[in-house]
Amino acid sequence: MGTLMGEKVELNCSVIGNPQPSVTWKLKKIELNNFPMEYNYSENNQILRINNLTSCYAGDYQCEASNSFGGPVVKTFRINCLTKPFSYIYVIFHEEHKRSYIQIRCLFNGEPKPSVKLMKNYVTINASNERHIRFGTIYHFLVKATVRKEIGLYSCHVSNTLGNHSSYLEVIDDVSQTEPMIDVYDSFFLTVFLFTSKSDNYRKALISENIKITIFVQKVEISSDLIVKNISELKKYVFEHRKGDFSFQFFNHISFEIHKFNFQFNAIYNIKAVISNNERFGKFSEWYTYVSIHICGKNVPFITNGVVLISHKKFDGYLNKHSSNFACNTLLSNTFNESICIRRFDSDSITIYDGINENALKINNTAGSDWMCSTQNSLFLKYSSLKEDIGFRLYFTLVSKIAHGSLFQNCYL
Repeated sequence: MGTLMGEKVELNCSVIGNPQPSVTWKLKKIELNNFPMEYNYSENNQILRINNLTSCYAGDYQCEASNSFGGPVVKTFRINCLTKPFSYIYVIFHEEHKRSYIQIRCLFNGEPKPSVKLMKNYVTINASNERHIRFGTIYHFLVKATVRKEIGLYSCHVSNTLGNHSSYLEVIDDVSQTEPMIDVYDSFFLTVFLFTSKSDNYRKALISENIKITIFVQKVEISSDLIVKNISELKKYVFEHRKGDFSFQFFNHISFEIHKFNFQFNAIYNIKAVISNNERFGKFSEWYTYVSIHICGKNVPFITNGVVLISHKKFDGYLNKHSSNFACNTLLSNTFNESICIRRFDSDSITIYDGINENALKINNTAGSDWMCSTQNSLFLKYSSLKEDIGFRLYFTLVSKIAHGSLFQNCYL
């Protein structure tokens, strides 16, 4: 069956027998009973429901029915998720016969499969044959064109029977045009985007070969009532990137491992960046407020973008377990009157409350949703474990920071 993305789907595996047959559902040979939050089932398990269809749910489903006298009897359903096309254009460094080129690439998807066209300054350029790229369980298509290292406006245009989409990439070589923007996601990497994005389908890329990224960091201490008590002196970090450097291969952003900056736990920092070469400087970025990793038991009064909360200081997700009879609570808040969201998790030791303490209503996992969100600007977490355990690492963010409609979906199967 072909169903539009976002619609409801119901699969009916009607079966009779005496005794009543048990029904098991599978997708890609994986039992769906192991993913109870992804699907809704009828009381006898014979009807499977998907409340919000996405590409993650596409594929061949099998229901297997059996009882003590026989089986399994198998029935197969195919779900195609019909989606409007979406494209993402980017550029990488390419060297061929000791000559430097750039490779314009377009990653796109859609169902039915879209047609695609690459252009430079609105003139069609020859692209390679399409190939499949897999991200998680979702397949996309990729086309590319190798061209001389020239500035210009490159674009990718895709269309199918449901619609069309265009993405644009302005390639420049002037450092003075950079307008950096900083982001830290999940406290693994600090990323400097060379340009402040104007829209989701228009980007810039810098093909200047040798650049410097200077990052300024200052620690900010605030009181319990969110009054600034102290600001440290600026620390300066300088990173040089040269032609062909892997970390700069997309020409529009550079990521640095977060440990390079020696951020402390339970702290707040202001961060600023500027791009330069031997001749010119670009514009300075706006200040970015980074709330460092917090340890459970310490409240987080000031979420501006996102924050990672860990169960205990030595958390590594593997070896360093916390002690038995371990418990902690953390209140997370923000001053923007926004809902606070957490990625869905699977743990009986963690309870999330929609308010400032455990007297508030619990926030439950919602089937078909990647995120759990508060209805106000505070969220309370309670963790309790009787045995030694590896603990947890959870990412919280504001509802306005959650990306919607991304080409790269997170799928659980």
